[in-house]
Amino acid sequence: MKKYNWAILGCGKIAGKFSSDLKLLKNANLYAAASRSLERAKSFAEEHGYEKAYGSYLELVQDPDVDVVYIATPHSHHMEHSILCLDHKKAVLCEKALALNAKEVEAMIESSRKNKTFLMEAFWTIFQPKFKKVLELASDPELGQLKFVKSDFMFNPEVDPDKRLYNIELGAGSLLDIGIYPIFRSLVLLGKPTAIKTMPRLLNSGVEESIFMLFDYENGSMAALTSSFA
Repeated sequence: MKKYNWAILGCGKIAGKFSSDLKLLKNANLYAAASRSLERAKSFAEEHGYEKAYGSYLELVQDPDVDVVYIATPHSHHMEHSILCLDHKKAVLCEKALALNAKEVEAMIESSRKNKTFLMEAFWTIFQPKFKKVLELASDPELGQLKFVKSDFMFNPEVDPDKRLYNIELGAGSLLDIGIYPIFRSLVLLGKPTAIKTMPRLLNSGVEESIFMLFDYENGSMAALTSSFA
């Protein structure tokens, strides 16, 4: 069995959780970790069992033995770091949300196609057994037309204006961090809406702490979606 050398770009909390799961794959080799701080990269590599540590992202992608890079930096850096990897012919699994907006995603896709290199968003919902069961039930003709989807995702994190959930410069807000899950469920179950209405609750910084979304469909179906840090 061929083994693939995995590298971590961004040594934060989610990268640690990902590394623990990556160890369960027989064809995955925990090869390298990179941070803007070499000390942090070495600490992360030692804790999770990576062979190498790099103090810059450029050094990481210049390593010819790296096959796949998992990008775990804040949303605001996903496009830059993904394109850096793709331009060096490294396959990319980028943490959700893939980018800040559609324009950035288009640039990433263009780079992937230009370099003929794999790019994927690390979005687990479609692989969850429970969601697969929902899709199975929704496609049962005996159920009839699906008319309404209600989906919410909420949790109450520590309010820290310097961290990514509340720092607007890092792509903060509940929509990009957790609102993508209710939106995805609606898109998969009902398709693309014909109209969207939103009601955000903004903090003084301009970050949306909560947002309610109503999706309307031509066939009469509707979706009511919420994400919130409140």
